[in-house]
Amino acid sequence: MKGALFGVIESLAREFVNVEVIEHYGGYMRLRVERHNRSIGFLFKLIEELKEEHQLEDYSVSQTTLEQIFQGFADLKFNENVPTYCIDEESGELAKIVFE
Repeated sequence: MKGALFGVIESLAREFVNVEVIEHYGGYMRLRVERHNRSIGFLFKLIEELKEEHQLEDYSVSQTTLEQIFQGFADLKFNENVPTYCIDEESGELAKIVFE
């Protein structure tokens, strides 16, 4: 299951540059990506394709709420420690970003 979860992260990183892992336990992940110029519909379609490829049982997609934005401001230290992944430009592999 863990390989499938990282497969989802890798696929999302190829489309959205950075993927933040907000929560992860067992087979559950809550991820955050920056949409840039992509629509929610684009993300739904992509996740639906990944659902079959990585045997995902359930998923949901939503925009960040105003409440979540305010909670993020209140807990900036937490947001600094969120594991973030991207595709390494040289190797083309999934890489964890380390903030110093």
